[in-house]
Amino acid sequence: MSAKAKPQILTISPDRAKAMLGANHHNRNLRQYIVDRYASDMRRGQWLLNGQSIAFDVNGLLLDGQHRLAAISQADVSVEMLVVTGLPVAGPNGVGLTTIDTIDVGVARSIGDQLQLSHGFTNASFRASIARSIAYITTGYEGRLTVYQVLLILKKYGKCVDAVLDARATGREAKGFKRGCIFGPMAFAGYRDLDKATEFAAQVTSGEGLVCGDPAKALRDFVTSCYVSSSRRPTARVHERTMVRYVALAMMHHYEGTKVRSLRLSDIGIDYFVDQQQHNQRELCKLILPECD
Repeated sequence: MSAKAKPQILTISPDRAKAMLGANHHNRNLRQYIVDRYASDMRRGQWLLNGQSIAFDVNGLLLDGQHRLAAISQADVSVEMLVVTGLPVAGPNGVGLTTIDTIDVGVARSIGDQLQLSHGFTNASFRASIARSIAYITTGYEGRLTVYQVLLILKKYGKCVDAVLDARATGREAKGFKRGCIFGPMAFAGYRDLDKATEFAAQVTSGEGLVCGDPAKALRDFVTSCYVSSSRRPTARVHERTMVRYVALAMMHHYEGTKVRSLRLSDIGIDYFVDQQQHNQRELCKLILPECD
């Protein structure tokens, strides 16, 4: 460590955060959606002290931490953080490389990485994708979730997620059924009737015993056609929110016992299941959407 660099743990108040941001003269553009996400966690007391620092160089210029400081100001709460001052502006590298050039250049941990490493989840990335789909169904939110938000979603729907994943076929017959956005609506619907959700998951992934008019066959035909078309052009994959709407629609027909030969894109299926879980929807809106805090 540089002889001038000084690390210390400080409780940063909103006023102090604003003062520190006054030294933010040379940084990337502020991303408001990140500030919103951080501020939401801070208001809930879910922001924990870790090794990531608020960093200043020897001239007092803010090198790292503008989003966290802006979030403290926005959340109007005090947060304990590691602060390092006195960092060098540059080193003797011969090419003009500065200290700020070396910040935030590593590989960021994904939500799936964190679920596996810190919380022992198997199929962690898949489960994180399922949680993201449930968040979209209940709130319409399509941004990045925090680990805290994913953990709470999986806590509420964990039994349903486990049951649906256990029921699915995993052999060659399930080719194309490896996306969380397919199983998210099934887990969400399983909160109302888990037996029907697991039955649907088994049918649509295996294809066994399906006949024309079965909702599971209509969805299976749609998913497998997407898989075939995207096998040569990976960019042709159906967007997550579109797939969620198709799955929810097919499941609505399955729950109601109605026949359907093909599926047309609609929000009817999502509305059908959300109407039956209005309490859960309100809870997740408060959890995910900053404006509901």
